[in-house]
Amino acid sequence: MSTQDEIPQTLTTMEAGFTLVPGTEDEFWAEQERIGPVVASQPGFAAVIGGPIHNSEWLYFCGKFDTPSLMDQWYHRP
Repeated sequence: MSTQDEIPQTLTTMEAGFTLVPGTEDEFWAEQERIGPVVASQPGFAAVIGGPIHNSEWLYFCGKFDTPSLMDQWYHRP
């Protein structure tokens, strides 16, 4: 495949679905407000989508990153 036929790199996506331990909802959302700006400032972090899944107790998270390598660095950073 020649260079002109290569598919350009698009954003890398990390997705998760999860539920909360009953009674921890307020604590969870407060932590999200606190940590959101820290997470978003990390190198390679492009966007986040998430929230409650309609008619469900589940929540959805989708993080977008510039590259797979930067996603891995974000994920493994303390």
